[in-house]
Amino acid sequence: MPLKDPIKEKEYQKDYYLKNKIQRNAYDKTYYQKHRKTKIRYSKKYNKNHKKEKTTYNLNYMPNYRQTHKGKRKEYCQINRRLIREIERKCEGKRRNLGFNIIWKPEVITEPMHFHHINKVDVIQIPERIHKSIYHNIWTGEGITKINQLAFEYVFVNMGVLPQSL
Repeated sequence: MPLKDPIKEKEYQKDYYLKNKIQRNAYDKTYYQKHRKTKIRYSKKYNKNHKKEKTTYNLNYMPNYRQTHKGKRKEYCQINRRLIREIERKCEGKRRNLGFNIIWKPEVITEPMHFHHINKVDVIQIPERIHKSIYHNIWTGEGITKINQLAFEYVFVNMGVLPQSL
């Protein structure tokens, strides 16, 4: 039953939210899991049917967004300076933990190359097309065996150890 006074209504809503936060979050999570596929299907259908409207909206909205939100971003950075520094520190720390001991580089480079960490210390230089062909993550180990296999095949072929047909 809605209250007539908007201030009391707002306070009531806030109190209700704080008292039932855990239950609401659990319900929302289960609802999302049950209706996830339907929601995705609906979103795809909507996006397909409203391409022109979305494009015109983005063209009108996005160029001005940076200008209108410049002050808000600056203010956010000043208020949350400690949080931003913490995030940057973690990123830099993670980057510093990887070594850069170059094991192999091709003598002749004919295509764009990337350095690939075969472990947390050693790197080899392989073509970008191979490096981007398989998703891999050195920290979790996901895809590392597959990408390392491709990388070593490339190295051995270029060293003349394996035949070119691989």
